[in-house]
Amino acid sequence: MYQLILIALVLPIIIGLFTLVQRNLAVIGYTNLAGSALTSGVLLAIIYQTTKINEFSTELLYVDHLTAVLLLVVALLTFTATLFSLSYMEREVKEGHVAAKLVPRYYALLNLFTFAMVSVLVVGNLGLMWVAVEGTTLASALLVAFYFNRSALEAAWKYVMICTVGICLALLGTMILYYSQVIAGGEAHALSWTYLKEISGSLDPAIVKLAFVFILIGYGTKAGLAPMHTWLPDAHSQAPSPVSGLLSGALLSCAFYAWCAI
Repeated sequence: MYQLILIALVLPIIIGLFTLVQRNLAVIGYTNLAGSALTSGVLLAIIYQTTKINEFSTELLYVDHLTAVLLLVVALLTFTATLFSLSYMEREVKEGHVAAKLVPRYYALLNLFTFAMVSVLVVGNLGLMWVAVEGTTLASALLVAFYFNRSALEAAWKYVMICTVGICLALLGTMILYYSQVIAGGEAHALSWTYLKEISGSLDPAIVKLAFVFILIGYGTKAGLAPMHTWLPDAHSQAPSPVSGLLSGALLSCAFYAWCAI
């Protein structure tokens, strides 16, 4: 299981780096399609293993049945988004909406986005989860701004500003939760998901409730919960269509997962 998770994390990075040095659009497209299919296959293998062992946990990684459900969502949507991107980007280049030199950047960012979403779901440390959620923001914001016109840049700026406020609140909530863990004498396993579950009975309820409020608002902003959802219409309308599908189907699910995990 450990090796499968590492492969699922490393593959998008390797494919993204390879894409950046390519200039042949056909090679770029089909390489990314093959890489996405391979990554999705590895994720499906992780899901299958999870159904047999119920839970996998190390110091930094954690996978359970809820993780498996969302990994299935990410696997299916990233593959279909990459598949649709072949014809979509070809048409955009032919019609002059996108310069051919920007296509490698698009696929590289798409792979970075995939890496960040998978990271959110498999890490077993709440601090690392926060870093991964912020990674999804950065990668997806660059994809929202991909067309680099006034509307796209305005949508990306709005997306980054609103989600940054939310993610800062989530960070504050995570720090408060760690403070509760330190008071309970568990600083040796800082923000470890499994260890927090073990000592949950000794955590101060008032501090945990305060942490939950900040985390709810923070990750709720990223998940598009009202009234923190105002970035959604602009980001979805300006992003390339395959990316818009990932935003609504996979990204919001990852943010909701991070919120539920706490």
